[in-house]
Amino acid sequence: MRTIAITNQKGGCGKTTTTVNLAAAFAQKGLRTLLIDLDPQGHSTLGFGYDPETLDKTIYHALTNPQISISRVVLGTNIEKLDLAPSNILLSGAEIELAEVLGKELVLGEQLRMVNNDYDMVVIDCPPSVGLLTLNALVASTDVIVPVQVHCKYYQSTLSSVLCENPGPAADLRREQNGFRQTDSAADARILRRPGI
Repeated sequence: MRTIAITNQKGGCGKTTTTVNLAAAFAQKGLRTLLIDLDPQGHSTLGFGYDPETLDKTIYHALTNPQISISRVVLGTNIEKLDLAPSNILLSGAEIELAEVLGKELVLGEQLRMVNNDYDMVVIDCPPSVGLLTLNALVASTDVIVPVQVHCKYYQSTLSSVLCENPGPAADLRREQNGFRQTDSAADARILRRPGI
C-alpha cells in the first residue's frame, strides 16, 4: 500500500485541493483509495458532503482509542473505490491526548497496517502545522507532496526577466523555448500590475 502525505505548514497553499483531487484520480483509475482527513478543520470531509459536526466516529477516535480501528471510522464517498476517514474539530485535542503515549508518532502507521490489504493508495490531508498529527502522517507515509504557492516575489526575481522584459520576437521565442506561458492565475495578475513589469 502506497501512502502519500500532502503537507505544508502554511495554510491556503492547496493541500486539501491536492489531496481530494489526487485521491479521486487514483480511485477513478481503479485503485482502492483511502483519503484520511488529518486536519481538524475537516475541509476534505466537507468536500465529500459530510457535516463534520454530526459524525459519530472520526479519525480522532481511531488515533486516541486503540480499541477503535480505522476501518470503523471510514465512510464511503460518491466516487467508486474512494473511502474517507473523516475529521472534525475534536482532532485538535488529539495531540494533547497523545502527548504521554509511548510511540505517539507511530499511531497512524499502526492503524494503517490494519487496513493494508484493503487499499492500494492512502492520501493524507495534513493540518497546516508541524505538530504530532503531521509527524504521524510523515512517519506512516511512503511519499510526501508539499504543495507550494508561488509568490509574486519569486516571479519578480526570476521569471519577470524571462517573460516580461525585452518585448519582441526574441522574448516570444525565449518564452516558448523555456516552456513558460502566461496564464490567468492570481500570481500572474499581481505581477502584471506591478510598476516596471
